[in-house]
Amino acid sequence: MSSQQLDLVAYEGDSYELVGVRGVGLFDPAAHGIQTVAPHTGCWRGFIARYEVRAHRLHLRSLSIWSERPMPPLFGVERTGASTDDGAARPPSDLDPGGRIEGEYAFDEAPVAFTGGLLLGREFVGQGYRTMGSDPPWLYATVHDLTFEDGWLVDSIDRSAEMASARARASREGDDEEPVRSAGATHPVVLDRATRGRRPASPTRWKGKGRGRKG
Repeated sequence: MSSQQLDLVAYEGDSYELVGVRGVGLFDPAAHGIQTVAPHTGCWRGFIARYEVRAHRLHLRSLSIWSERPMPPLFGVERTGASTDDGAARPPSDLDPGGRIEGEYAFDEAPVAFTGGLLLGREFVGQGYRTMGSDPPWLYATVHDLTFEDGWLVDSIDRSAEMASARARASREGDDEEPVRSAGATHPVVLDRATRGRRPASPTRWKGKGRGRKG
C-alpha cells in the first residue's frame, strides 16, 4: 500500500510539498457536495490539491479529484471535459475501469480562507521508502513555516537551518529513516519533533501527510 500523495504549494517561485498543517479552511470536497473515492492506494482520500501563495494570499491553483458521481463547478470553473448538463450521458472515456469519474480543475482566481499554519518542504534528502504515514520534515533540505489569517500570509519563517540540525542529530541517533506510522502529522507536533528530537506521546496526535511513495 502507498501513502497519500502530498498536496503542493507554489511559494516564492518554487514548488513545495505540504508536509504539515495546523488550522482550518483548506479545500474540502465535502463542503462542495462531492463524495470522493480513491482512484488507487496512493490517493486514498480521493483528491490532490495544488495551492499557490500569490501577492501574500493563499489560492487554490488546480485540483485533481475522483468521484462516482458527476461533479459540480468549483469556484465558477467546470470540470475539464464535463458537460454543463449533469443529466447528460457521459462518454466511456469519462470513466476509468472502476467506474470513477476524474475531475481536473484549473483556477485563475480561487482564494482560500485558511487560518493557521502550513509547513512546506522541498528537496527531499531522505533515503528509502515509506508505505504509510508522514516523512519527518527534517528530511527536506528547505522548509518554510507559513502562518495565515483568513487566507492572508502574516508570517513566514525559514526553518531550513533547524531542520539541518535536527537531521544531523537524527542521523547520529540512527533515527533519520524512522517512519511515522499514522495518518500523518499536524504542523506544531511535527515541527516540535523535528526541532527538539522528541517523539509524540501518542499516535493519535498525528494527522496529516505522506509522500505517496510506494512500498
